Amino acid sequence: MEIVKKNLISIICGVIALAAAVTAFFPLGGFWTDLHDRAQARTGAFSEAKGLATKDRALPVVTPDGEAQKLLLSGQPVFPNNNIIEAAKAQLGVVKENSDRFLAQAVQASERKPLVDNVLPGTSANPAAETEFRRRYNAAMDTTAANLARTSSSENLGRILHASAPPTADDVNRESAVVRKDVEDSMLQKGSNGQILNQPAVDLEIQARTATLFDDLKRKSAEKGMVYVNPDGSSFTIDPNFMPSAAATLTGPSAVFWAQVNYWVQEEFCRAVFDVNSHAMAADGTPAKNVLDAPIKHILSVRVTPGFSGVTLQNQQQADPGALPAAGIPFDRAEALTKDRLISMTGRKSGGIIDVVLYDVEMAVEVERLPYVLERIGQNRYLSIALVRNITPIDSSIQKSQGYLYGDKPCVRVSMQMEQVFMREWMLKYMPAQIMKLLNVAPPISAGGVAAPMPGMPPQ
Repeated sequence: MEIVKKNLISIICGVIALAAAVTAFFPLGGFWTDLHDRAQARTGAFSEAKGLATKDRALPVVTPDGEAQKLLLSGQPVFPNNNIIEAAKAQLGVVKENSDRFLAQAVQASERKPLVDNVLPGTSANPAAETEFRRRYNAAMDTTAANLARTSSSENLGRILHASAPPTADDVNRESAVVRKDVEDSMLQKGSNGQILNQPAVDLEIQARTATLFDDLKRKSAEKGMVYVNPDGSSFTIDPNFMPSAAATLTGPSAVFWAQVNYWVQEEFCRAVFDVNSHAMAADGTPAKNVLDAPIKHILSVRVTPGFSGVTLQNQQQADPGALPAAGIPFDRAEALTKDRLISMTGRKSGGIIDVVLYDVEMAVEVERLPYVLERIGQNRYLSIALVRNITPIDSSIQKSQGYLYGDKPCVRVSMQMEQVFMREWMLKYMPAQIMKLLNVAPPISAGGVAAPMPGMPPQ
C-alpha cells in the first residue's frame, strides 16, 4: 500500500496513457477525420493570410515590354505607401471635379426658358408680361383641328408633334360644297330661258364624287401628320387658370409658374413622341413619313396635375406668400438619392437637386412596336415611364368610323404614368418666393456668408 501511495502520480499517468492507447482503436464516428479536415483548413487559411501579408507589391506595367517595379519603403516591400495614399486622395478630387462638371452639364442641357421673358419669378407686378403669357400659353396649348390648320407657332404642341386631326363633319360639309361647285361649274347646262337641262346628270356626278369623300379626307389627314390628336383639343391638359374660357384677370406669379411647368412637361413629352415616330421605320424600310408608318398613332390624353411630387396647390395655400425662405443651400445631392416607392415606382421625389412631376398618358400604339416605344420614349431625355398601368386592344374598325386611320397592323391603348425631372438649380431662377417657401428651399449662401439673391429678388 505504501508503494502505491509513493507512486500514485505515476500510476495515474500510466492509466491515462493506457486509456489513450485504447481510444485510438475505439470507433468514434469519424471524429478524427473531421478534426483532421478542420486542422488542414485552418492551416490553409493561415498560409493564405501569410502570403498576402508578405507578398511583393508591384506598380502596374504600362508598356508592352516593361517590367514590374516593386513598391519599397526604406528598402522593404510595402503597400500602400504614402505616395499611393496621396495619389488616391488626388484621384478622389478628380472624381468630385468631374462629378461637379457632369452636374453642371446636366443642368445646362435640361434648362428651359419661359414662354415670356420677365414674367417669372414675378417679384414685382408686371401686368403686361402676364397678359402676354396668357396669350402665348393659350396659343401653344390649342391643338384643335381648326387651329392646327392655321397655326405656324413653333411653341404649339400640335406643331411640335407634327400632328393632324381626323376630318370632322364640318370638314366633310365644306369639301362637299367645294365638290358641288366644281361639278356645277363644269357640267351644268342651261337653256335659253335659264332652265337647267341636265340636273339629274349633275346630281349623279356630285353623288359619285362625294361618296368616298370621307374616306379621302381620312387618308389625307393620316398622310399629313405623324400622329393624331383629338380634334376638339382635349388631348392635353390646359391649366384651369389660363383656359380660354377663364376670366382674363391677373392670377399672380405662382399661378403663372405652375402653368409654365404644365407647358414644359407636355412640351417635352411631345418632343419625345415625335422623336420616337420620326426615328421609326416604315414597312418598306424607309423612315416613317406619317401616321400610317409611325408606331405611336394617337395621343388620346395627357393629364398633368399642378404641383411637384409630394407638393400640390392645396399645400400652397398654407404657405406665407410674403415671407422669403431663410438663407440656405438648396442643393442637397444626398436627398436626391433617397427613394420613396410610395410616391412612384421609380422612387424619385422632389428634393435636393431635382423637382419631379408625375403625369398620366394614354395613347394608341402599334402592338408590334410597343417595346420599341417604351424603350425609346425616354432616351436621352429627362422623362421616363414610371408605370405602365394598362394595355387594352383597340378595335380599328370603330376608330376608322370616327375618322382615324391607324394602318393595317393591330394597335393597343396604353395607359402609363410618366415622370418628368427638372434640375432645381435652373428652376430656382424662375421660382416665385411662395413656391420656394412651399418647397423649403432658398438661394445658396455666397462666399460672404449671406444669401445670394436670385434674379429679380432683392438681397436678404
